[in-house]
Amino acid sequence: MIIKHRPEDFIVQEQTTLPLGDGRYSYWLLRKRNMTTMEAVHAVARSMGIKKIGFAGTKDKVAVTEQYISIPFRQETVHFVHALCSIHFVGFGAVPLSLGNLDGNRFVIVVRDLANADVAKAAATMHGNTYRFCNLFGEQRFSSKNAEIGKLLLTKKYRDACNVLIQSNGEHEQLVQRALAAHPTDFIRALKTIPRKILLLYLHAYQSSLWNEYAPLLEQDTIPLLGFGSELSDAEEKIIVPIMQREGISLRDFINPSFPEITLEGDVRNKWCIATELAYEVADDDYFPGKRKMTLTFFLPKGSYATVLCRFLFA
Repeated sequence: MIIKHRPEDFIVQEQTTLPLGDGRYSYWLLRKRNMTTMEAVHAVARSMGIKKIGFAGTKDKVAVTEQYISIPFRQETVHFVHALCSIHFVGFGAVPLSLGNLDGNRFVIVVRDLANADVAKAAATMHGNTYRFCNLFGEQRFSSKNAEIGKLLLTKKYRDACNVLIQSNGEHEQLVQRALAAHPTDFIRALKTIPRKILLLYLHAYQSSLWNEYAPLLEQDTIPLLGFGSELSDAEEKIIVPIMQREGISLRDFINPSFPEITLEGDVRNKWCIATELAYEVADDDYFPGKRKMTLTFFLPKGSYATVLCRFLFA
């Protein structure tokens, strides 16, 4: 199985009901190709000379995606030119968009390099126009170092977290490096130069990696996401506590009095996700001679991952 052989093989269209009306915010449809949501948002922000742009969710990099953004002023026309992304005015409203303000995403995905047996097996597992699968977090949740940094933050190993960030050599990592140059031993101060939502992204990545490990082992429909305030049943403790002991963490670690900005609350997540409006077409693969390709179209609710669906369909 090969997905994302080219960006056009992975199309994502955000589905939401915008709170249109009178207000100080303008809403835009952001289209991008082969760039992350943050890269695209930063490009728009730099072009407009503003610092904050609202959006409801991050989309895959190696893809062609559409999603909505909000800009904190009323404007219907903007001169914005970029090779990999564009914006198109939609309307006005009274509130900014924020993470989670969406219903879900519609996907068109081309899965390549398949044998006839792979196609037959995947088709046999679909139930009409729906497909149920374990609602694991996808690899884009973790990036290369996100979960590792998240664990270091959780366990208060701030020096190590700074070292990993510096080695990553990205935009936020440069902030840490500059802060340490001025205050070499104040690691919390250096980490606080990173936006809180990015720090929480690291913690959520580690939280998600733990969930991916224990969720398939639990025989229930709702599974806790570990954090401050999590209460585990006896059945949950039996499976989750040994994993936490191996990791060297406890639920108390999710509370951080010395760095309250990154105290992480517990939550719950549905073990199962159901893809709806599912359809597919099969054809010869135009990139891999002698193989087949399967084009899937479907809708997923927010927080679920098309890459995980593909993994289960073609496992």
